[in-house]
Amino acid sequence: MTLHHGDIAQATWDNTFNMVQEANVGVQLFTDWWLDAGLFRTHIGTESFLPKNNDLSIISIITYNEPFYQAGAKLAYEGSEKFDLEFWIANGYNQFIDINTAKSLGLLFTYHISDMHSVTYTNLTGDETNNGVLPATDIMRSYHNLYYNGNIKNKVKLTFGVDYGLQNNTEFTTDPSNFLAFLGTVRFIITKKSALTVRYEYFDDPSGFIGGGYFLNPMEERFSGYTIQGITGGYEYAPSESSFIRIEGRFLDELNDAPNVFAGNSKPTRMEWMINMGTFFDKKW
Repeated sequence: MTLHHGDIAQATWDNTFNMVQEANVGVQLFTDWWLDAGLFRTHIGTESFLPKNNDLSIISIITYNEPFYQAGAKLAYEGSEKFDLEFWIANGYNQFIDINTAKSLGLLFTYHISDMHSVTYTNLTGDETNNGVLPATDIMRSYHNLYYNGNIKNKVKLTFGVDYGLQNNTEFTTDPSNFLAFLGTVRFIITKKSALTVRYEYFDDPSGFIGGGYFLNPMEERFSGYTIQGITGGYEYAPSESSFIRIEGRFLDELNDAPNVFAGNSKPTRMEWMINMGTFFDKKW
């Protein structure tokens, strides 16, 4: 069980179990096969939502719109050094409490090319119809995530990820809608305690079924989603293996010139800066 409190919980977490980040139990069924059930952090995503697990504390627009948590069960195979395999059955996309009687199916597969390079594919597909909202609209969503992690002579760390989503109905159209996003991160290791990181991100959600949107013409109810690109740069100094100090900046640009897309700024651009520090304690008993 992991409990949490603060901005991440208030802004993004399930209202019913707001303080519970994860709570699950597991049992070994056979040699190398484990079954776990309960509340989990999501298995989908190129980045983590926890800053300590990322090269940058400012998470991408893509990560912010991916599912953060899920409830259900997973069957995991742990008998290979070359790959990791998980089969998931979950209540739904970013759901602890189910909104219907259907379940979603998911997969995680990581192939370790070498000690320094790996490729991971994750997905989640299911019925996202909210039976608590009448009249209910039948919604089927399929979400896919593919990413590569690499390390070149412990001097350069590479991360590239792409997300693709498909949904049959949205709030404003019954036509099939697509979502596409990708990011690329390069981290330059300067010393054992310092590093520079640069990330490019692109987020394209024409129908707004992942990230929301705005009305092009309110009288005609013409609705459009956001298309955003951004670049982030950061410097990190790590006093120890379990602490960091980071200075970061990001520029975002909404390519459709959407009004009021960024809070407190009527222009379709945003520049933000962050100075932050963190420490963490990881220990298993």
